[in-house]
Amino acid sequence: MSAFSLVAALAGTAQASTEPPHSSNSSYFITVTAQSHAGCAAECVAAGGALACIDSDSDTAAAASLLLETETYVAWFGLHQYPTDQGAEAGWKPSALRCDPGYRNWAFGQPNNRRVDEDCATVQGPSGKQRDQPCEWRFHCLCERSAEMSPDYASDYALADEAARRRATPLFVAYLAGCGGFSLTLLVLVLVRRCHRRVAEETATFDDAQSQRASLRAPATGRAAAYSKLRRSEAVRKRLRGATRQNRRLAADAKEAVLALAATCIVWGVTPWLMYSADGGYWPTRLAHVNPISLVCIAIPAIPLFFLSLRPTDVQEIRVGCALFLIGCLGLALYGPWVARSFSTVALSDPAGLCWYYAAQSVIGLSGAALTAYALTARTLPPRQQLAVLLASARLVLGILGLLVLGYFGLRAARLEKPYRHHPSFLPIMAAGASLVGSSLFLLSPWLRGHALAALGRLGSTKEEREAALLASLCSFRRRMTQKELLHVAEAEFRCIRFDRLCFEDLAECSRGGANSAPSSRREGSATCPSPVGPKAGAADFAERTERCGLGEVDCFISHSWHDPPAAKWEALKAWASTFEDRHGRTPRLWFDKACLDQDDITRALPCLPIFIAGCRSLLILAGPTYASRLWCVMELFAYLKMGGRREAITVVPIAACATEEGLQTVSESLAAFDAQQARCVLPADRHHFLAVIESSYGSLSQFNLWARTVLEERSTRRSPALQRSAARSCGTEASSGGTPRRSVVSTAATVVSVAEPAVATDVGGEDADAARGSCGRGSCGRGSCGRVSSVRFCDHV
Repeated sequence: MSAFSLVAALAGTAQASTEPPHSSNSSYFITVTAQSHAGCAAECVAAGGALACIDSDSDTAAAASLLLETETYVAWFGLHQYPTDQGAEAGWKPSALRCDPGYRNWAFGQPNNRRVDEDCATVQGPSGKQRDQPCEWRFHCLCERSAEMSPDYASDYALADEAARRRATPLFVAYLAGCGGFSLTLLVLVLVRRCHRRVAEETATFDDAQSQRASLRAPATGRAAAYSKLRRSEAVRKRLRGATRQNRRLAADAKEAVLALAATCIVWGVTPWLMYSADGGYWPTRLAHVNPISLVCIAIPAIPLFFLSLRPTDVQEIRVGCALFLIGCLGLALYGPWVARSFSTVALSDPAGLCWYYAAQSVIGLSGAALTAYALTARTLPPRQQLAVLLASARLVLGILGLLVLGYFGLRAARLEKPYRHHPSFLPIMAAGASLVGSSLFLLSPWLRGHALAALGRLGSTKEEREAALLASLCSFRRRMTQKELLHVAEAEFRCIRFDRLCFEDLAECSRGGANSAPSSRREGSATCPSPVGPKAGAADFAERTERCGLGEVDCFISHSWHDPPAAKWEALKAWASTFEDRHGRTPRLWFDKACLDQDDITRALPCLPIFIAGCRSLLILAGPTYASRLWCVMELFAYLKMGGRREAITVVPIAACATEEGLQTVSESLAAFDAQQARCVLPADRHHFLAVIESSYGSLSQFNLWARTVLEERSTRRSPALQRSAARSCGTEASSGGTPRRSVVSTAATVVSVAEPAVATDVGGEDADAARGSCGRGSCGRGSCGRVSSVRFCDHV
């Protein structure tokens, strides 16, 4: 209320609309509505009285009795301070005439002028003690029918209000300027750093292009093959370096943007509370017209924003986040006992309820601390699971704490202490509780977190850049190597095997229970398998049959699941190789996981898998019933395309134990329903790593699922109906002589009618021509019939 309206009200020219006052046997009465101190003065005058004069113990007892009778927690009465610049205890005078100015019944430690402009007094119920409060706060009014307002009250209040505004203006301007300047500085810093990283990336890309041009000079006569090999190697290097730089830039851009927003929320929300709560602190409520506790609601979303900056691949950052949240939970647990120390010196209307409230708050803090400590100290948890436990702990603490705040203070205002609903801090506290619950239910929910990460990933980046970031994360699998080390290892370990040196047993020996049984391997799905059963099927045997080759010299990368039936895979592979030989006059060079990876040192070569895939001209996917359930397989498809492979060079061949319409339809449905969340790896750490890099780059798994389903469906081949019928008949053949049922050795004939072929050189000669025209090579596979497409026999013991 302004000074002008206050003077008008006291002079009787303003008509205040009030509800009927509560009746009482004494001359005191309490208004129904809550007002500021000036508003109460006007309302008491409008009701035919004035603010109550309390100048004796009997008046104090009567006021306390009325407050108890009306269940009122606190009320304004006729005592104000002017002048206000002579200390907390000087200048107090009655607001009513004929009132003893020397009587006081201050509560312990009062008056303290803690918030600088506490220039009016309230009486507490049911103790009757007096406290100084900011005059603009809203409480019920304790009026007296027989009293008259002092003619000096209006002028004193106006002068005190003007002095308070003069004190408040510099502080409020400093708050706006400080927080606004901090936010603007953060914004400029984030934008400058983002531009600097992009310029540095473009400069490095330009330098790479210049270096590539210098190294790729025109080839001398007869050295075209070496020149082509060098070009392919340089292309892979360029792609890998670019993906690594884009991964670092996008991660830094998103992290800095989120942290800057969180810091801005903290500064704008916590600074008023600190100004309000500190001893001698001050918050200019008369200018801001906002309770500082309300602004704490701005700071609460900073907690989920901080967690949003943590990606599943951020190992160290996740541990730092766990440590910080652990400290916060311990602080929450200790806050209750620290506040309870003052209960013996402060008059409380509900001491037992507050004790239970702070005890429950301590339990919540300790529970969150226990969960966070488990995430921080458990050595077996991968970073993605550590982050999941941390987020669950945060949701638990924020959600239950918010419900506790809403439940206790809501019940206190509704049933235990109804006038508390008019306390200035009631609505801000309820808003803070609602903000805590909202942060737990929505801001920290996996669904919203995934969409927020996806939006942050799209901010200032292209789809190709985000996919390159995911590709770079795949290259850090299991062991971290520099780009130079990674390329060196990849070129040293890159091998291939000719199809005529492959046997059916090579696709079946990972199985322990027959040709179609499920394998038992260290990494089922594509790139590794355990030591085979046969004595000649170890690393030494494959070393004899494989050969070193350069990047880009391999015709096809074979992607398959070791869980799928080997006979079906063998038939599909033979059909593809037959088509390749018919077109190019030579047997194809293949990258086959079991043969081309050193099974005795998987950890060394496995991070190079994206480079191995990029070194192949085409990708053949033998998609059986379990292919879509193996996460490794789909990651190979992703790596091939994002390392520069052509989508037209991908062939997806659905296979089944029996190539019936129902079996192939089941496989096609499994590909169309691919879900990375449901896909598995033998090692849980592999699965968590892949899901972590997908979520870090795509934000959620749904976008990656859509991409994988689209590619698998688009590149899936069609089959000849006649061959499907022939394959179906072969599934149930019987012996012609004795009529005894006999299972067919060939359980599928997934023959490809049209397959994608790589771009290969037309000048086939030397060893390639010999392999295409003549025998199986050096002893073929050493255990029976080999993979020559002219032969239809399997190994002898099958």
